[in-house]
Amino acid sequence: MSGMTAPTPLDEYLDSAGIGRTPCDPAVPDHPAVAIPQPVGWEVVAPDAFPGTYQVLVRPDRVVDGFAPNAVVLHFRLGGEVDVDDLLDSALDDVELLADWVPSQVDASRWNGHRSLFVKGTYTQDGWDLAVTTRHVVVEDGTGTYLVQLTITTAASQQGELGGDVTVMNIGLALV
Repeated sequence: MSGMTAPTPLDEYLDSAGIGRTPCDPAVPDHPAVAIPQPVGWEVVAPDAFPGTYQVLVRPDRVVDGFAPNAVVLHFRLGGEVDVDDLLDSALDDVELLADWVPSQVDASRWNGHRSLFVKGTYTQDGWDLAVTTRHVVVEDGTGTYLVQLTITTAASQQGELGGDVTVMNIGLALV
């Protein structure tokens, strides 16, 4: 990755670079489809509950101090000239700017042939100690350039209990 000089969160980078973001609709087949496995106990949240998301899963039976473990897929068609290095650098800046961020894994290997960034770590938010994995994938095909983001968040104390589910969803992320 190219290494921008100052941390620039992803939304700020996209805005400053003039890159538009149009959420992809899973019901409309005009983009590469994205799917993640649904482990036992995880429930699909109605699409209108979180506008702009592609898919949301929650584990309602594992709520800790009001926080529900969740997996969120965002899928955008990008408009404008995309510098993938800068985009992925800004995706890394997003997590590095989280309060008390402690990374345990950062991997810029390709995912299913596409440029990608995977991060795993812990942070604090609103009094919760959270564990997160996030994979950003940039898909460039004949219909356009797309950004897929899978973020799975649990209470940090649930890493042992829900770690298998998190791994299954991360490994099972499919782009078709």
